[in-house]
Amino acid sequence: MKLAATMLLLPLAAAVQSSAAPLFALSAATPAFALLVLGLLTIFRGQTTAMVATPVLAVAEAWARGVEPGLLLLAYFPLVPLVDVLRERTLSVSGPGLGLLLAVLLTGVWARSVIAVAAIVDGSSASALDVIALLVLPGFVLDLVITLITYSIVRPIFGEPGGRPGLSWR
Repeated sequence: MKLAATMLLLPLAAAVQSSAAPLFALSAATPAFALLVLGLLTIFRGQTTAMVATPVLAVAEAWARGVEPGLLLLAYFPLVPLVDVLRERTLSVSGPGLGLLLAVLLTGVWARSVIAVAAIVDGSSASALDVIALLVLPGFVLDLVITLITYSIVRPIFGEPGGRPGLSWR
């Protein structure tokens, strides 16, 4: 039942990423809601669920945005292992929230870079400075704000992973 609910959440996340995210654009960047959903799934549902959800979300978002699914899969894939590694490294200091934040920020930079390189290969005339100034840095700021706001809302509702108080997804 929980897996079915998770899989129903993914097309919704893809729809939000393709339709609502452009409303919150900063320069040429939009917030990476899809990365945030995958990061939250990794923390609250585990790495296995997130690894199954990653290609489903990448394909759903690719259909919604009209881009290549392989490109989005390449862009999103590093998030799940990165969340787990950073969560383990930062757990004793600050809990899983810092791991999620760092993973979403780093993967957001990676994803935007992959998409920018694909656009340049397809013939776009953007320079590296344009990509950094208009896409990567504003995207970093958007991801930072959206991740902090969302995690501060979700954590009290679902609790910390590992049995702390809250409505657990496990």
